[in-house]
Amino acid sequence: MSTRSAIGYQLPSGRIKAVYCHWDGHPDTKEPELKKYKNLELVRKLIKKGSMSSLETTEVWDGGGYLNNAREPQPLYITVKEVISIVGILLNLLPTPVRRRLWNSLE
Repeated sequence: MSTRSAIGYQLPSGRIKAVYCHWDGHPDTKEPELKKYKNLELVRKLIKKGSMSSLETTEVWDGGGYLNNAREPQPLYITVKEVISIVGILLNLLPTPVRRRLWNSLE
């Protein structure tokens, strides 16, 4: 089971610019990983590529599965298609009335 998180920064307007991160989102895990992004420019560069499966991993996706220890630890970004699939799975976990209200609010 994964602990999802959002990684981002606050804009001058007060809004938050963030991306989705699927794995290991608990602060005990994520905080040490985020310490190397010491300034706003590094955070912007990190999230510019979009949502990610993991912030720190040595794995790479080869289309059929993950290859372990294939590189130095770094973010593993995910495609829009993968994000839509994950969101769909998460929405299906919600009770039907909640899903309907959410869907209707998008119209």
